[in-house]
Amino acid sequence: PPVRGESQPLTRAGSADLADGRELKRGPARSVRVVRGPLGEVVVKRFASAGLARLLDRARARREFAVLSALHAAGVSVPRPIELRAAPGAWEVVMERCPEGVALQAILEGRR
Repeated sequence: PPVRGESQPLTRAGSADLADGRELKRGPARSVRVVRGPLGEVVVKRFASAGLARLLDRARARREFAVLSALHAAGVSVPRPIELRAAPGAWEVVMERCPEGVALQAILEGRR
């Protein structure tokens, strides 16, 4: 079955909106931003690798969307996935923002 939102964006947050968002994290192939859109504040995780690795971005984004969906459906406290979408040169997973959320790494390091 098609992934929700893959063909019809729900947030309509394009590249310009991502530039206006607040960056939470950035790596060589991924970035995470908080963006305001029609659904309120959402988190957008962008998969944008360089070179041949770019061919795997869609699979990585789909896997993340599927894992979040399964965990959320099982009652695990994770951000609710909203949309998987193609963006120019990248794939994005849009999820709800959890202001009181704690990163797993922080928990494992005993910081929370």
